[in-house]
Parts: sequence; structure tokens; C-alpha cells
Amino acid sequence: MCRDVSGGGTGRVGGLQTEPRDADQAKQRATPDLVRVHSEDVRGNRRVDGDNDEAVVRLRPSLLASITQRVAGRTVRARLIGATEYVNLPQLAARDGGRPWLAVSLDQAGAAIGINLKQLLTEIANLDPSHNLRLLASASQFRSIGRAVIDGKQVYGFLGNFDAAHHAGAGLSRALVAQLRAKLLALGASSEVISTYVTDRGETVRVVTGLPTTSRGPITTVEDIGAINLPVRVAPPPATQTIAYAKARALGH
Repeated sequence: MCRDVSGGGTGRVGGLQTEPRDADQAKQRATPDLVRVHSEDVRGNRRVDGDNDEAVVRLRPSLLASITQRVAGRTVRARLIGATEYVNLPQLAARDGGRPWLAVSLDQAGAAIGINLKQLLTEIANLDPSHNLRLLASASQFRSIGRAVIDGKQVYGFLGNFDAAHHAGAGLSRALVAQLRAKLLALGASSEVISTYVTDRGETVRVVTGLPTTSRGPITTVEDIGAINLPVRVAPPPATQTIAYAKARALGH
């Protein structure tokens, strides 16, 4: 779960080098230039209790993403292009004439997990990039946990504790908030702990989300943003190596 790095003195907590800090000063220094920060292209890394994802994402003008997931010792590659996700499944090629890429629409993928993925990605892409940072810097639910150094960058940390049944995603529509809340409650999560680390320019460097209690035990997600505003180029796999989701399902009957 998330580690609280508040308190005086200098030390290392959760891989971060902490420094003496003043909470009010940290909030003030983390907010001046937030309105000028605007990132559309991001390279990042996400770790969920030992599993690891790496991704390069472009949100605008249209969605592009290249994702590598390492889950339970297996590696899965995926590409997102607009409203279609392509997932590389080598085992599928043996059943469908040598086509390892499964094409799934975001509507189909979202229906399978109970979240409107197309709407979620659209709303994230259209968010004012400074909105969430201004919110966390001023909202009473977040408190400063001071300064730290992540990947050589001095950052300011903020931590918030939320009731999973009432936590609303900042800037998202009520329908999406309800869907995300339902997923948390289905996991048996009663609380959510979020730590966000930003530079003095307002750029998010790391977000740690912890669910201390769930039906699967504690779940911690660490998202690191390694670079912003970098060129992102993702092409669909060859048509001869791709099979549509509906056709792939029919192979199983």
C-alpha cells in the first residue's frame, strides 16, 4: 500500500530521497505555473503488485498507444489506435490461420469490464491539463507530504485518503464516476489512498494509488511518467495478421 513520507528530517522512503519541508510552502511552489502545462504525448510505466506495464500514449488529436504488459511472467503487447485495440496473442495464430493480432473495439472491451472505455479516454483527453493539479493543491482531502527526488527531479508530494463509496473522479462525468466506483466496491475496497508527485512547473512525475483492503488483498498501483510531449507513432498490425474479435470468438464454437 502507499507509504506516507510525511515527517521531518532527511531519509529514503519507498525509493524516494525525502528532504526537510514546510507543507504550506510546498503547496505554494507546486501551483504557480500549472495553467501553462499542457501535455498530450506521454511515455510512462505502471506497476501493479509486481506486474509491470510500459506505454507510450498520445491523447490528441486522436488516441495512439503502444503498450507492453508483463503479467504473471507473461508478456502481452497491445496497440490502441482510435477506437480499436489490437492485442498480440501468439497462441491465437495456431487456431486462425497464422493471425496473432486480435482486433477489439473499445466498446467491446468496455462492455466486458463494465466501464465505458471510449468515453473514459475521450474525457481524459479533453480534461484541462491543469485541472487535477490545481484541485489536489487546494482540496482539503489532499495534504502536502513535502519534497522528494524522483529520477533526479525535485518534486512536491500530496496525499489524499478517500472513502471508495463516495470518491468522485475529478473532472469526469457522473456516469463514469459511477462505473469506476462500482468497480472499486466490487473489489471490496472501502478506502483509496492516492499520492501524487509534481514538479514546481506542475508536471506530474508519479502517482501511487493504494487500495489497502480488497477481496484480493492490498493492491498498489505505481504510475511513473517518464517523458512528455514526445513524438508517438503507432501503426496497426498487417491486416493479414489480424482477426476481428467476433470471428475469433466464433473459432471457439
